[in-house]
Amino acid sequence: MLNLKSFLESKRVSELQEFHTFWSDGNGQPPGRREDLLEELGRMIRDQSRVGSRIKLLAEKPLTVLHLLVRSREFASDLPGLVKASDGAHLEGYEVEAAARALGRRGFLDVLRDRHWTRYGREVYAVPRELADAISVLLMEDRRGPREVFTLRGHLEALPLPRRRRLLRARGLDESLAGEDPASLAARLLGDRRGREVLEAVPGEDLRDLILAACTHCGGIVPRARYKRDLGAPFRWQRKRWQRFLEDGGLGTVTTLGLGDCGVELEGETTVIFAEVAERILEGLSPDPVLLDRTASARVDLLTDLSHFLRYVASHPIRVTHGRTIHRAAYGRILDGLTFREDALVERTEVFQVVYDLSLSLGLVEAGEDRMLVLTRLGQGWDGIPLPRKVRTVYERFLDERRADLRDFHERPLRRLLAGRLARLPAGEWAGLRTLPFLARNDYLAGLEEEGVRAAYRNRFQQTFDPPREEPNDLAEALVDWTIGRLYLLGLVDVGFSGQEPAAVRLTDQGRRLMAGGEEAAEGGNGASLAARPLVVNPDFEVLLLPEGDVNEVAHTLDRFARRVRSDEVTRYRLQREEVERAVVQGMTVEEILAFLEERSRSAVPQNVSFSVREWGERVRFARQREAVLLEVDREDALDRALTLEPVRSLLLARLGPKVAALRGTLSDHRTLEALKGLGVYFRG
Repeated sequence: MLNLKSFLESKRVSELQEFHTFWSDGNGQPPGRREDLLEELGRMIRDQSRVGSRIKLLAEKPLTVLHLLVRSREFASDLPGLVKASDGAHLEGYEVEAAARALGRRGFLDVLRDRHWTRYGREVYAVPRELADAISVLLMEDRRGPREVFTLRGHLEALPLPRRRRLLRARGLDESLAGEDPASLAARLLGDRRGREVLEAVPGEDLRDLILAACTHCGGIVPRARYKRDLGAPFRWQRKRWQRFLEDGGLGTVTTLGLGDCGVELEGETTVIFAEVAERILEGLSPDPVLLDRTASARVDLLTDLSHFLRYVASHPIRVTHGRTIHRAAYGRILDGLTFREDALVERTEVFQVVYDLSLSLGLVEAGEDRMLVLTRLGQGWDGIPLPRKVRTVYERFLDERRADLRDFHERPLRRLLAGRLARLPAGEWAGLRTLPFLARNDYLAGLEEEGVRAAYRNRFQQTFDPPREEPNDLAEALVDWTIGRLYLLGLVDVGFSGQEPAAVRLTDQGRRLMAGGEEAAEGGNGASLAARPLVVNPDFEVLLLPEGDVNEVAHTLDRFARRVRSDEVTRYRLQREEVERAVVQGMTVEEILAFLEERSRSAVPQNVSFSVREWGERVRFARQREAVLLEVDREDALDRALTLEPVRSLLLARLGPKVAALRGTLSDHRTLEALKGLGVYFRG
């Protein structure tokens, strides 16, 4: 093959200067020394992105001839060979000759006449090998879309049968399977292997470690620009070698696919481990529960704090700024009353912000004209809503929540993909903290075309000066943040720690019922099992909630009439008069409270506790304040006459005495006043 060095060295300085003008886009003078000119031209022609931009400047016929040469054996052909290979492109001999001359003046090919290259005395057109390799990659990228680049199935669909057979042969499989459906073929290539077993055919432990690191740190997508930052660059970047190795092994590819018009920052060369391969590797590296040091579980603390906030709004005047910010004094008091335990995952200030945002976005509170927060009708009835419905309402809000900067074009569809991945996680099984976000991100990138993301992005941001673009790793990190900042907060996932760092997640029973729609009773066994009685009620009014089965419903009910003292593996509550009275005011009866404690307690509720709870609840009395207009008459029979009229009776709140009645409004209608005069009842100042 013709190589770039010998091609350039065979040219005169004037020809090299003409090449430089084209490849540098007319920017800057060519170097004066021939050696410097050769070095700079070699560097420019080896730059794949520059090759792509120069190809776009070619006219139709030269571009067709260049494509034919790159597909030819040894990247070279004579004129009759090109005309024959055009296959429907309707190239005439003179068109091929003119196009080849134009390509030669721009440094794309050489016209060879020496004895080694010529055939039957004809000229041969040859493209330098390095340049042809770059053009081949670009031509393949022209034909490949996201699914062909990011998935093994799509890659197999794009492969011609001979290359499928070669791949099967390299993996020790029957070549006759090459015609199978790509999905079935992909499954055959992967077999039952998981974790490092997927890479057993990869030569060298160092290379296996590099691919594993690409999956665990980046989810299998490593742009060249991030190679050193994310993986430490243990080897120099080798696009051609890696692409051939990964594709021949059915493991991945190296791509220059640009996704800027989809809102994804993926320009230049990127190494991609196919989504199915990355999934098998990451699945096999699931964290061992034995190696997790502790588990963080939020249960229903967020909903408890939401109810606490609504009760505070109902009982305290809270003024907000025009931007709906709560003033500092009220903010501190509300923060002190939160039950959510501040931990290494979420700070209390973050919990409060989520609670406040939820109360506004769900329409539970509103600010009046005086900027005082008041409960809406929905907020007034929030405590009476069943727990599963509350969880679903908040979860759906979290799915569609917008970021404050509104640069979240990809996040909402990604959240739903992550939720689907979580729903398929086996009960009780841990997954790496970033494993499912990586896999959801890979699913999303593979489906960009089918989901119409490019058109949606263009329509939304066509008038935007700086449209948002996210790097693949940032898309996955946003899902990690959402998992902790929303799903963990709501009690849908538990988070496992390795040392001081969160390392794994698993779906809770509450999360499984919500996401997977399952009805399995997390309490296990029948209603008489210990899991159905997780409470211990002590004579000193302390109530212990044991972590046995799904105790979310129990905790949610306890939070209505008992004060939470401590949130650990065993949650501690205390029964107090204020909390019991509050629950009765909000609709619970004393009988319901005592029945709940009896049904859920392992032993009988102590008599002094039952007596006190009943006493606290029964001392509650209700009162109402109403505005009224007093109707006073000088004789009793005058009030009797007035109340015979329907307009007067319709306003009556109560008869307060023989001569006094309370009305809900003033008697001002002319016809009513005339009717009263007819009965002998007149108004005077």
